[in-house]
Amino acid sequence: MKQHMNKLWAKIVTFLGMTGAAFLFCLSFLTAWYHIELVAMLINVACVVVFIPCFSFQLRSAGHWEGHEGLYLTWLDRIPLDFYLAAGFTMLMIGIESYDAETNFICICIVIFMAALLVPSLAARYKTGTLWTNTLLHRLWRLVQRCAGTFLRNLVNMLRSIPLVWSALAVLLGLSAIDLLFLAWDSRMTTISIWTIVRCVVILLLLYVMLDIRKLLKAGEEMAAGDFSHQVSVTCPLPAVQEHAGHLNSIQSGLQKAVDERMKSERLKTELITNVSHDIKTPLTSIVNYVDLLSKTDITDPTAREYITVLERQAQRLRKLTEDLVEASKAATGNIAVHLLPTDLNVLLSQVCGEYEQRLGEKNLSLVFTPAEHAPHIMADGQLLWRVLDNLLGNVCKYAMPGTRVYITAETADGRAAVSIKNISLYPITVSGEELTERFVRGDSARSTEGSGLGLSIAASLTELQQGRFAIHVDGDLFKATLTFPTCDAATNE
Repeated sequence: MKQHMNKLWAKIVTFLGMTGAAFLFCLSFLTAWYHIELVAMLINVACVVVFIPCFSFQLRSAGHWEGHEGLYLTWLDRIPLDFYLAAGFTMLMIGIESYDAETNFICICIVIFMAALLVPSLAARYKTGTLWTNTLLHRLWRLVQRCAGTFLRNLVNMLRSIPLVWSALAVLLGLSAIDLLFLAWDSRMTTISIWTIVRCVVILLLLYVMLDIRKLLKAGEEMAAGDFSHQVSVTCPLPAVQEHAGHLNSIQSGLQKAVDERMKSERLKTELITNVSHDIKTPLTSIVNYVDLLSKTDITDPTAREYITVLERQAQRLRKLTEDLVEASKAATGNIAVHLLPTDLNVLLSQVCGEYEQRLGEKNLSLVFTPAEHAPHIMADGQLLWRVLDNLLGNVCKYAMPGTRVYITAETADGRAAVSIKNISLYPITVSGEELTERFVRGDSARSTEGSGLGLSIAASLTELQQGRFAIHVDGDLFKATLTFPTCDAATNE
């Protein structure tokens, strides 16, 4: 039977059988009711025998049609259910109320036909879950919901746009007006006058409280914006308002103290790094010079020569670390002279690519440079920006996977120029992009390569000193650094 469920001819045959059986059943039932004839009883049994399988087939095949996969609703199934039921009920009432036998007969036939059409339609709607959604009542309910939701949202937005005191006053006056209407319906003038005086006193007291609440809200907004210098003072005698003001003042004092201590700690740490770095420079310079002198002496022992090579390499590494520490300290505190001038971005990037092309080739890395259109100029310090790009490409040489490509792309949009440097990392990157810009944080958690973990921190600080934005994005092994600067006219000179 399943292969015939979506056949149109099978549906029509069973529909005619079900409709005919129902019609004959009604006629024979009426005849048997009034005349009690045995033949009518037998017709009833035959109609039931025909009706049950046809009815079952119509229910099972509902929604299945040849040429359509899955469930499919016809135009009949898309008629609103309550509209269809209302039409059938109207036709039934016309037939019942009619005194004309012919009209009564025609109405009964139409109702039976409509009921036969409704049976598979109800089954199809139930299977597709549209039994309630495809009704006029549901559409009206959704319309009311949308209108009510829009009205409430507009009302809330309007109240939010109005200051707290005025919005509270509007609500109180509205409620008072409603109370006054009901009170004026059946009350004496004396009662209305007393009510008006009491309500005015209540409104004034509430406005007095609202003014202090507005102070508390403003203090909270200032704290959210990072301003902890103002204390909250309220005159409302209510304990809850006084306690809340005290809590806000305590939070402000605690946060201000924590911020001051953090700034002091950062300042002391920066000063310590700077002082230690300067103190290390003097003996380190002597070490580097004497190692250089030793390397120029005539030492024939290969072991001693190897020791000198190691000393020279490590001394240079220590000098580089010391220079990075000093530069990181200056960049973090802003103690670097910045001279912003119009800089041709494409020219600068071309120079950087030419400088690093050989080093990248030695690491078996292919450089792909895409310049920006229309040769944009940015306001930047050429030396500082070169240092930023030098740090980024130096990291690429250290940490990029050999045999891969390094992409340097420049583009402009909305008055800003962006430079992105992308490469595939040789080592798993176990930290986020934000953490990589912190000092002494390295993407190589095993620390199997040389590096201080200061390069990206210095690059970020130098970029911000030039009024640019520095961002790092990590997606699996993909490392992407993005520099963004505002564009300018080539003739601008600031």
